[in-house]
Amino acid sequence: MEHGDEESSAPSCEDRGPLIADRSVRFVCACNYAVYSALVVLLAVLAMGLVSYLVVPPGRRFLGAEHTHLAFNFTDEPPPPPPEEEDFLPRLANDGSTVVYESDLCASTECNHEAVRIASSINASVDPCDDFYSYVCSVWMDKHRPADSQDRRSIDDDLLDNYSRFLIGVLGRGKSEVPLVKAIFDTCVEPPASLFRDVVTTFFYMIGLQHWPYSSSDRVLAVDVSSKVGVLYRLLGLDSLFHLAAVEDPEGKYTFMSIGEPELVSGFVEGSSVAEFAFLTSAYEMLMSYLGRPLSTNVAVVEADLARRMAPRKAPGCYELLSQCTTVHLDQLPESRMVHWTILAAEAFGDKITAVNQFIKMPNHDYLLSFGSDVQQTLRKPDLLNYLAFRVCMALSPLIANDTVRHVLASIAYGRNPRAAQPLLPEHYCVRFLDRFEPSLVTMLAYDKSVPRLSWDVVHQLVLGHLNATLAGHLRYDFSRWFSREFAEHVSLRLARVSWEPLTPRMFFDKDYRRKYLSGLYREDSSSSPSSFFYFWLQRAVRRTRGTLETAEEDLRTGWSKGFLRTWPHLGAPFRHLEIPLPVFDFGLPVDRQLRKFHIPRVGTRVYWSLFKYIYFLSYSFYLNTTWSDPASVFENLRGCLQKDYAHMSASAGRSPPVNAELLFEKTSTADMLDFLAVGLAYRSFEEYMLKEVSNFRFKKARQFTAEQLFFIYYGMSYCENANPLFASQRQESDTSSAWTRVNGPLRHVPEFAAAFRCPSGSFMNPRDKCKLDEISTGGRQP
Repeated sequence: MEHGDEESSAPSCEDRGPLIADRSVRFVCACNYAVYSALVVLLAVLAMGLVSYLVVPPGRRFLGAEHTHLAFNFTDEPPPPPPEEEDFLPRLANDGSTVVYESDLCASTECNHEAVRIASSINASVDPCDDFYSYVCSVWMDKHRPADSQDRRSIDDDLLDNYSRFLIGVLGRGKSEVPLVKAIFDTCVEPPASLFRDVVTTFFYMIGLQHWPYSSSDRVLAVDVSSKVGVLYRLLGLDSLFHLAAVEDPEGKYTFMSIGEPELVSGFVEGSSVAEFAFLTSAYEMLMSYLGRPLSTNVAVVEADLARRMAPRKAPGCYELLSQCTTVHLDQLPESRMVHWTILAAEAFGDKITAVNQFIKMPNHDYLLSFGSDVQQTLRKPDLLNYLAFRVCMALSPLIANDTVRHVLASIAYGRNPRAAQPLLPEHYCVRFLDRFEPSLVTMLAYDKSVPRLSWDVVHQLVLGHLNATLAGHLRYDFSRWFSREFAEHVSLRLARVSWEPLTPRMFFDKDYRRKYLSGLYREDSSSSPSSFFYFWLQRAVRRTRGTLETAEEDLRTGWSKGFLRTWPHLGAPFRHLEIPLPVFDFGLPVDRQLRKFHIPRVGTRVYWSLFKYIYFLSYSFYLNTTWSDPASVFENLRGCLQKDYAHMSASAGRSPPVNAELLFEKTSTADMLDFLAVGLAYRSFEEYMLKEVSNFRFKKARQFTAEQLFFIYYGMSYCENANPLFASQRQESDTSSAWTRVNGPLRHVPEFAAAFRCPSGSFMNPRDKCKLDEISTGGRQP
């Protein structure tokens, strides 16, 4: 009994007394507590991880391409660990205003320079609530007036010029990881005297144009025209009489052949007369004189005739929305004395596609009908063959050794506006030449130099992480207010397949793929005949672009279908790769960590714009293939609302006639709607980033601007442009609005903008009636 009493009186960890006297017992208790606490923490972490996996929608896990490379240089490094994220509530003063502490002020050298730049760019004499575009862009416009021979100046054009200069340094540097690319670039910059003639002659022989130029007395059959148009596309990927493409079905079931309107050398302005194509006549005469060949065709007449057949461009295009294309069997195309459709398809696409699927997608059925036998044809077949030869010469014009001839031809073929061609330095022609034929490889070589222009954090954490997470949250929460659950799930699944690829194709991060891609460049010895080397390199570059769709070779497609000289991302069929080249970013923005968030107004808006465009197209295909809901009507109501408001806005500002003003915005209304949706989501992403940053950011040298105001200032400045009124009649038709409209238009309907600048209700930038997607879906008003 005594022994039992002693045991019962011994101290234990369960005692609730204020003190445990026995030190050994206290030590044991402490160890037990530590082990118990560790187990609890571990179980909590596992539980939270499981919950987050189940709660976070699939799109959040899969939307981003998981780049794990900081640089190429063929010594890939892992990225640094991401910083810990913390949410917080904004600090508010007693009166409800935001408190700004000294620690919130950015006073670094880079911040001070940026603050001075922003402050000096603002036109303080303009009320931002009256005309926000003038508020942020009029000073820039005064400093960047286009020359008399220039059609315009713009922020985007300046970025592309800076990027070209950057690439010239990359491609021309002495120690190149791929010496062959440097050899291509150097040879293009200073081509041998016979290079252009030899390469053109070889391609003419392979295409079947060895008897060029053709005279009106030459007997040319429809079979001849068709086979040569097809071979030209297969060898060089060039448009001529048609735009040919093998279009993959997003579901991966079929590969369709597409025959549509070509991209013309002249750039085509709707309603142009033959006289407005006269600059092509001068260029062709110079080419024929340089080659010592007789003139027999007026290429300006050919282009004017092709332009006349084209329909006004409409949106959405069927390349993004295949269901909107007219689809016919190859045998059902209109009978023509000009074109033999079966031979054209066989030569262009090969037996691999034509044997499996003989359906043709036609973006403009009327264009193909214009070549029918029942339509009077004004073009002669010999002229068509001469025009094909002209297209080849224009595409290869950077290889011309004669500077005068090269400037005239290459400035038209590779300039921004062929009708307002500006002579460039040879290096710039060659960068654009590579952008057409070998763009992906250039982005890979420039990758390790491109990342420092932005910082690794911007590429990996802000774009692939934060922007991606904002979109995932948007799909999870907001879509349920506007669309059916079925459509929201459909969109999430489709976007989960999209790989976000900043700066370069993701495929290049696979070392085995990179080895195979580069090994194909060395099949020909660059030290041998330059003409032979260039011919085989160009031919293989085009085949690599097409992959296994039309050839039996190994599939080495990078997934990118556009070049790198673009300031907007691209997401095209089959909608698996979101291409984000460096000029989508403002790579002139300082790399200070505190300024990272100000990439969101530009890159965030443009990325979301591309994704919303895809979602808009998905709404149509979903509606056509289901009976659950009509998501397309939700977008169409918003588009119609904005179209009416933009017409009223433009007329009230004196920028368009009040009569039929709404019709002027019909062509741009889809892009206008995407502008509105994208800037709204980008601002939300910016707000969420500010919350994670635990700061009420201000520039120390520009304290007058809040972070919210700076978002809209950076957004507006990214669109600044100055158009030359002398070229108004020669400006190419576009499916996007003017810069003034793209800034003021959407911001008028963003309540956060009016709040940031305290615009009174009813002012120009804060109309009382606003277009809202959530209101419209439940029968909201139309202005």
